[in-house]
Amino acid sequence: MRKIVINWLKEYNIYYDKIIFSPEDKLDICLENSIDLMIEDKVDNINTISEKIPVICFDARYNQECNGKNIYRCFSWYDIYIKVQEIGIKNCKILGNNNFIVYAHRGASAYAPENTRIAFEKALELGSNGIELDLQRTKDGKIVIFHDDIIDNKSNGSGRISDYNYQELLELDFGSWFDSKYKNEKIVLFEDFASDFLNKDLTFAIELKVLGIEKETLEIINKYKVHNNIYISSFIYNALENVRKIDSNIKLSWLIKDRINKYNIEKLLKIKGNQICPKADLVSEDDIEIANNKRLGVRLWGISNEEIMKKVYNLNIEGMTVNFPDKLKELIEKN
Repeated sequence: MRKIVINWLKEYNIYYDKIIFSPEDKLDICLENSIDLMIEDKVDNINTISEKIPVICFDARYNQECNGKNIYRCFSWYDIYIKVQEIGIKNCKILGNNNFIVYAHRGASAYAPENTRIAFEKALELGSNGIELDLQRTKDGKIVIFHDDIIDNKSNGSGRISDYNYQELLELDFGSWFDSKYKNEKIVLFEDFASDFLNKDLTFAIELKVLGIEKETLEIINKYKVHNNIYISSFIYNALENVRKIDSNIKLSWLIKDRINKYNIEKLLKIKGNQICPKADLVSEDDIEIANNKRLGVRLWGISNEEIMKKVYNLNIEGMTVNFPDKLKELIEKN
């Protein structure tokens, strides 16, 4: 039996047959239990340990100190996935359940009008560690948060976002369609959202619904972000391509309507994308393995009910977008 020690106490799980969580006397425990590999996020005694056991050091900050011949430096979970197999531990599966991202889809949109401030605040209240939102541009060039092509069903107005100046949109009611208690809920300016939310310890999936807003979106993000847990996502491949031309480092997620395949993987890698996002009811373990083998993460969308959520949860995915983040959080806690 192969066993892997991991030093994050339940923060991540990488397993082959068995997990042993590493205590202070980790080396003795490893030797006593015939451990084949240790995955470490701290340098303490790492060179000594590596004389006895192969060690994967998981943090770019420790490059200079991780210099033993039996030490492997990795900078992402997918680097680890590949390295573990190279070392000879086959069929290693990565489960990041305690690092699983619960993306509140347009905020907690099962409980409040989507893409409004109250929906985003509700998402935090329910324990989401991620937020998904959609961006469009008004007639006067302001970037606002809204999903649909037209506003008819989600406000008391009609037409497209691009038909209105921002101030005109502020006069409309974006809440009553959902429930009268949300009457006069306003459309959200992306810069206001960025100012209030991008400083929080959350992962963001910011979807571009139209072309032409890439530069302004990045400028706003860079103005307010305090970390790099931000993905620019889109169904529009050209939008992601444009983002990559402007910013070589920001994370990119490509939303797709097909199954994961060699073609869309190659296209995403061409723009140095980070994550591929298929519809939940189209995905399989084999599909995800295709992405993982290319060091791409997977996030799922289209989780329309709890049955689908439960079905895909144990797949090797980084997270999923759900309208009911509390239900997903409850499932994670049970597992």
